[in-house]
Amino acid sequence: MTNIKPIRDIEKLSPLFRKKVKAFLREMKKIDPMAPHETLRTAERQLYLYRTGKSKVKHSNHQDGVAVDLHFTTGEAFPRAGSSRWKTSAKIAKKYGIDCGGILWDWDWNHFQDDGSKEQLIIKGVPEWGQVFAQKMKTKGITTDPKLEIMINGGETIPLYQFMGVIEKYVE
Repeated sequence: MTNIKPIRDIEKLSPLFRKKVKAFLREMKKIDPMAPHETLRTAERQLYLYRTGKSKVKHSNHQDGVAVDLHFTTGEAFPRAGSSRWKTSAKIAKKYGIDCGGILWDWDWNHFQDDGSKEQLIIKGVPEWGQVFAQKMKTKGITTDPKLEIMINGGETIPLYQFMGVIEKYVE
């Protein structure tokens, strides 16, 4: 494998998401500065992370340019999961249309992703029966295997946990 080093260049992100990330990082600079740990991810790197157990999915939003992993630039770069630093950054990120993995899934606190573009594609591709099914799973407290994927939008696959996170926002 030759292309498995992390890419940290914000300019490699999709244009709309890049704009959100830059605005978020400008605000964070005043509060608790953060910097990119990884931005765009190659398919080769994603597969490497998946095979070595460092990622739970074969395809990541990083590959689409709509996710970034961040670290703090002062103090501890990667504080404990769920710490007040991560929760504060997640709250601020939300103002810019960015979701934090720690809030979405209660893990992956340094992962931040676009909260709209991918979700809207998912919702448009989910039939009503799928939304009902997701709601029943949520009501019964059923969780999913992070490696389990579903097909949406005529062939695109996403992790089921990601689908469930999106559906929860739209189904009562």
